Parts: sequence; structure tokens; C-alpha cells
Amino acid sequence: AAQRARLEGARITVVQSALETAALPGEVSLVIMNQVIEHLWEVNACLGKIHSCLRRGGQLSVCTPNTDGYDARWFHEGAWGGYYFPRHLNLFGKAALTRLLSRHGLRVMEWKPLVAPLIWMSTQRALQERRGWPRWSRLRDTNLAALAVFTLIDMTALMLGAVTSNQQVIAMRD
Repeated sequence: AAQRARLEGARITVVQSALETAALPGEVSLVIMNQVIEHLWEVNACLGKIHSCLRRGGQLSVCTPNTDGYDARWFHEGAWGGYYFPRHLNLFGKAALTRLLSRHGLRVMEWKPLVAPLIWMSTQRALQERRGWPRWSRLRDTNLAALAVFTLIDMTALMLGAVTSNQQVIAMRD
């Protein structure tokens, strides 16, 4: 409630609802979907709804797992943390996400890979489960040392020009 009051005090409209059923305001300047699109049941309907509420020149920021990431190729046989089944219903590489947004009248202005320590954590848990580790002994997302190591791995990969398993797209409604 306090955070909502601060945001609304800064003239930021807060919509607290499932996107599929949300009553979105019209003529908004920015929609932020951080780690959301992969969970949607009706991606096309939701993007149509977002397009209709964005003003011309309005922007959509999408952060989502990236199937083009170097570690996604390493662990493509089911252990890759981006799969996160059954919660991740939709997964995209750069080209697929760009095509999807374009079909909904949104032009990609910027794309960039992001660090993905939580995807690494999920990958490690999947590998530990496959090796028969008891649940209590598997990595947790609160393990700061592991998060730091995986962040450093991805930061190094980015500096070397690799594409990671997390991505951000900024698209604009023309």
C-alpha cells in the first residue's frame, strides 16, 4: 500500500491485475513487463491490449528469458533454467520476440542481453535434481555467493560478446 501510494503520488498509474483481465488506461507512455511475457496464457491478446493502450510514440519494455543464450545451448536437453516448466509458457529468442512485437504494431528500438543469475540457479537445481540430490541440499535463490558467481560469469560473457539467457527489448508504437 505504501509503495502504491508513492507511485501514484508520482503520477504513475498502478494496475494490479492479471494482464489478461486488466482494465488498462488509455494513452499511456510506458508499459514495463519485467519477466512477465513468458507467463502469459494469451500472449497475442495481451500484446493487442497493450498496443491499444499505448499512445503513439509510447514504449514497451520487455525483459524475458532468451533462448539464444550461450548457456541455453549448453543445457538444451531440459536442464536450462529458462524452461522453468510449468511456469514459463512462452520462450523467445531475439528474432522471435522481434517478430511477435512487430506483428502487434511495435517497432523494436533497442535489444540487449542481460545477466541471468536466476536462470543459472534454476539450471543448477535441475542438474542437482537429475543427480538425485535431496531437495534440502539444492541451491536456493537466496544463496548470495552462488548469485554473485553466476552474475560474474554472465558479466564476463557479455564483455566477451556472448549473448546471455536474459534479454531486454524496448519497442515503440508508431
